[in-house]
Amino acid sequence: MGSLKHVGKTDISVELYDKFSSSPSEVKKNKLPVNHSKQKKLELLKILIENTNWKVNKERRRFLEQFHFLIQNWLGKLPDLRDYFQQKEIDLLLSDCISYCDEDDNYQGKLIIKFVARSGYTDEPDVDENDKLLSRRTTPIHHAARKENFYHMEEFFKIYNRLDVNYTDEFGFTHFHAACMSGNKEIVKKFLKLGWSPNYHEKNSSDPPLHLAIKHEHKEVIELLLRSGADQNLANTQGSRPLHIICQMQGHNHLVDIFFKINHDLNNTLEFDAQDDLGNTPLHLALYYDNKKEVELLLRRGANPNLANDNGLTPLHIISRRREGNIDDNGLVRLFFKINDERKQKVQVNDVDKFGRTPLQLAVANVFPHVVDLILNHGADLDSFVFPKERHFAKRLEPGFYENCQDFKLRKASGILIIVERLEKKGFILDRINALTIIKLFTRLGLFEKISVLDEHWYKDEEFARKAKKIMVNRSLSLYKVVRSRPEDVEKRLIYEDFFAFARANNYCFIPERYHKICTAHLSKILLKRFSQRWALDCLVGANELLKDDQEWTRKSLWNICMSLEVSGQISG
Repeated sequence: MGSLKHVGKTDISVELYDKFSSSPSEVKKNKLPVNHSKQKKLELLKILIENTNWKVNKERRRFLEQFHFLIQNWLGKLPDLRDYFQQKEIDLLLSDCISYCDEDDNYQGKLIIKFVARSGYTDEPDVDENDKLLSRRTTPIHHAARKENFYHMEEFFKIYNRLDVNYTDEFGFTHFHAACMSGNKEIVKKFLKLGWSPNYHEKNSSDPPLHLAIKHEHKEVIELLLRSGADQNLANTQGSRPLHIICQMQGHNHLVDIFFKINHDLNNTLEFDAQDDLGNTPLHLALYYDNKKEVELLLRRGANPNLANDNGLTPLHIISRRREGNIDDNGLVRLFFKINDERKQKVQVNDVDKFGRTPLQLAVANVFPHVVDLILNHGADLDSFVFPKERHFAKRLEPGFYENCQDFKLRKASGILIIVERLEKKGFILDRINALTIIKLFTRLGLFEKISVLDEHWYKDEEFARKAKKIMVNRSLSLYKVVRSRPEDVEKRLIYEDFFAFARANNYCFIPERYHKICTAHLSKILLKRFSQRWALDCLVGANELLKDDQEWTRKSLWNICMSLEVSGQISG
């Protein structure tokens, strides 16, 4: 054996062939002699270990593959791996198994981890000169937890079974944290019995145990920690309490139920208005992440609906500036006002953020008609209201990745017109500057573009006609009826809300794509007719003043729009 220790890598295949009667090509391909006797396999294992440079990743990977072939058909008693491996070599081998388990669900690493655990190998901690156990060390358990590879945690804790040590890596992350993170209730229980605090975490380092159990949805560990004295209001390094974590997890309503129930059973007080390092309360986060149940629970338990974060954003600002999703569908904003009304808790609808924006301005710029409605009905001050500029709308004028472009255009345009109608009913006076802003927005949406039609009777296409007759723009008008009619014939039978509802229903997915643009062009002509007749000419008359500081727009731009709206005759007359 000793003569093989320093054999070069190119010669090892020949040596193994001579000793075990296996072809060099098979050895090079890692097809090692799996059917040899146990003693021969153990001798081969020594050769493989001695001929591996453990500091080189590529060689360790090669060893892992060879070791896998060697053990995959192992029969009988497993070897004592301490007779073959040094502690650091086992650590490296198991850590590499974790890395390679991530590659296509690699079976090799899984088999090796189970083999080591079944062999009875257990890690022994190092000691200092005074025989004190050394706990500052990174183990495969740390690597597995960091990669959120929890499948082998049970085997790992059989190998690294000295829980009195609680190995800690350079970031302050411990085996106790890994057990909480992976949901290993029995190991967590053993750590607690050994005296480890349920709140243990190093300052400015890892999350506390309760945070980790919550993030990974381990209900039994959450309950165990709380009943063992975990602080339900403890902050992590970002100032986030457990409630902050729960409120930013989407689709996990069961966690908030469990958390509230256990704390209620223990008579624990929850700090509903605690603010993290950015000033966000759990309510801010629940609203931002569209967690309706958490919003209701927080508000009904007394969460302050008016606290501002470091950017001056109140919960109502958060509602008004969210990315467009189900904000108008899920009743979140209605729920927010409903609960506060029931609790006789006044919502400060006119508070401004650090940029001077009110919730109403944000809701208008984000084109949320229903949010605008509710804010107006709860006392928004229109005397000081400033209609947003074009640039404030710009971020919301691009459809999402999965959105139909034509649905998006109609929804935005009709939403803007609904908002204008609501504002004016409440007493806001739209001026030329505001109107020009809106016309520019419609232009950005491409609603004034001319669509060339090869066949003026395109709507008679059999497939389109069949499907369009089933799609209703409102209760009395089908899409087919609308596109066949002249705009002036159906204009008075349609309101802005009809277009908005039509667009939100994603009706374009039901008709052939080649007709999407022409449908939008026809619907837009009806939708914009009233507003355009009212304002396009007026804006053109005052164009010199309105456009004096505008680099993109000219009087000609506005004239072209007027032409497309067929109001040019009024000008020349």
